Amino acid sequence: MKSIRVMLMSKIGLNEFERIIGEIKDAAVFDENISLINPHRTVVYWIINNDSRDIKFSKFIAQSLYNYRKYKNLSFKYNAPREGTVNGIFLAMLSDFKYIYDLEKMEITYEHEFNYNIKNILQKQHNIDILEILYYSFLPKRPKTILKVANSRRIPFETYITRKLTKSENNFYCNDTMIKNHLGLEAYNYLKYVGFRESIRWYLAWKKIFKIHKPNFFFLISEYGPFEYMGVVASKNENIPSIALQHGVICPTHSGYYHHPKNVAKKDGDNINYVLPDLTLVQGKYEKKLLLKWGYPKKAVLVTGQPRYDFLLHADEIFNKKQIIKKYNLPKNKKFLLWATQTHGLSKEENLRNIKAIFGAMNELKDRYHLIIKLHPLEDQNAPLYKRFLNKPFATIIRGRENTYELIHISDMVITKHSTVGIESIVMNKPIVLIETVKSARLNLYTDYGFRNIVQDKYDLIEYVKLLESGELLDAFEKRRRIFLRDRICCLGRATENVAKVLEKFL
Repeated sequence: MKSIRVMLMSKIGLNEFERIIGEIKDAAVFDENISLINPHRTVVYWIINNDSRDIKFSKFIAQSLYNYRKYKNLSFKYNAPREGTVNGIFLAMLSDFKYIYDLEKMEITYEHEFNYNIKNILQKQHNIDILEILYYSFLPKRPKTILKVANSRRIPFETYITRKLTKSENNFYCNDTMIKNHLGLEAYNYLKYVGFRESIRWYLAWKKIFKIHKPNFFFLISEYGPFEYMGVVASKNENIPSIALQHGVICPTHSGYYHHPKNVAKKDGDNINYVLPDLTLVQGKYEKKLLLKWGYPKKAVLVTGQPRYDFLLHADEIFNKKQIIKKYNLPKNKKFLLWATQTHGLSKEENLRNIKAIFGAMNELKDRYHLIIKLHPLEDQNAPLYKRFLNKPFATIIRGRENTYELIHISDMVITKHSTVGIESIVMNKPIVLIETVKSARLNLYTDYGFRNIVQDKYDLIEYVKLLESGELLDAFEKRRRIFLRDRICCLGRATENVAKVLEKFL
């Protein structure tokens, strides 16, 4: 399926997008007067793109996932819903579990990269009862992945969902003509028979969770996701404060955070306009400035820093270059260029151009440098596109679930586009170059701060390697890095404590 976000920016623009959303946002309402359209996630992916086969296939996949989550349990027994009240509820998405660093013990552990250290501080200092709700939107290839993170304090969201559609779950209204005119028949069918109904089930399950446990707060990541959004709406209607933490990059082209101020709910009980969390915690001044510009109230945005980066203050103590090279079976006698790919988010044409540029440069650099291709966790981990053209041993492909920070640590330069890997590289004092073989506005989060080393062909990358070796690239990088960290990465080393203090106020 073509990139809908790109289409939105290039064909109709953000303002036009807001106009369309403004017209259809109340076209489908639940019986509790809840708009079932999360404008920046649900509708965005289903605006018709004149390729009915793609829409039908996507509808089939979505319907299959919906049926799986509605009727099936996994092959193992998981924890039953807990009874009684808790001090706070944390949402733990399965995709956010990684090998991270325990800030207290300073050791590697497989845990939720956002929640784990924050939760430890709260429980150690206040001995509070926190319930983590685990959610997985797909069946993992290895069910042991869920068993690994499931324990007596972590309950799968699905345990709160009833198997049969109730009368209230079926009681919603669709303005057929309005939606069909804007989105087309296939998108309409998806929304009516999959998107709306699943949103209803999510919303009612969240209400059930909040009614049973009566938490003092609801803490989540990625509040713009359709599943998470239903949690925010339900928490509002149960008078439970919702606190969202920045997940990845917030930049001028991120539709998840973009809201026209007039479309943001400003009164209690307004569930038709877009409902924002009570508080959104961001990693820097830049992100706060953008959110205020895009409709967030001033009192609803707070700069705390990014907790998952706190351990990077101790990176030199944690990482051992020799051990990392041995772990990934990398050559000992070469320097490393790290390429953080985003294959799943780019067109085939752009991916092929990127490969041509980087592999072309490596053909000339291979005697001195080795390329590390770090796959994005959401792309095909078999890497067929890269293996197809990788006929010389100048590169090693690393799977998405491996530790990106280790690879940044041993690299001399990092190649990225608009990934958070660029931010992490800057924090870890590793120079970045930006791959842009197809023109894009998404580089702004780096180019606005003077990081303008753009790779459009193999000659650009070869030239930047020469500048790296001469020291010119590093000198320029250092100056820009100081300004970037001041605006984008607040409170490095203290962010986890800052977030914990915010949550303490709700106890």
